[in-house]
Amino acid sequence: MRNSRQIIGAATIAAIAVCALAGFFEAAKLKAFASRQLHAVFDPHKDEIPQPFVVSDGNAIPTKQSTYCWGNRGCADYAGGYDTSLNATAAVVKAGAPIDVSFAYKPIPAKVEVTQYFENRAGSGVPLTGGRYHAPTEPGLYYYGISAYWTSADGKYSAGDTSVVYAIRVQ
Repeated sequence: MRNSRQIIGAATIAAIAVCALAGFFEAAKLKAFASRQLHAVFDPHKDEIPQPFVVSDGNAIPTKQSTYCWGNRGCADYAGGYDTSLNATAAVVKAGAPIDVSFAYKPIPAKVEVTQYFENRAGSGVPLTGGRYHAPTEPGLYYYGISAYWTSADGKYSAGDTSVVYAIRVQ
């Protein structure tokens, strides 16, 4: 099985090189094609984009997929976090309530970031402590994004990333 993967991988790389030299692909298309082919050979299980669990007081907060680069799915870019989160269904959260962020996917991400988005489309990092942050204490509608990053075992290379957005209504 290992030899067949090596042969398929070598054949894929050779085909990509021939196409590139022949000028059949633009650079961006070539990169996306190569990524999909190599991930299909070496990471066939990486089809499902990991989704975070976002929970407050035992209630799940729905998230909406945003930008990602993941295995056989390739990469997709979405509008900025604020613009994408405007279409998210807001979950009702108590003022100051803890909000927990976690992933069931193994291995766990090397880095997880939470960002609060504002009407002027700026964002501000929200500190996570043990996968938890707290809702604002002032009532209102708030928009957030979560970005998670996986790396190779040595931390030098990306092994995928995903971002989601969501909204909460603090009462």
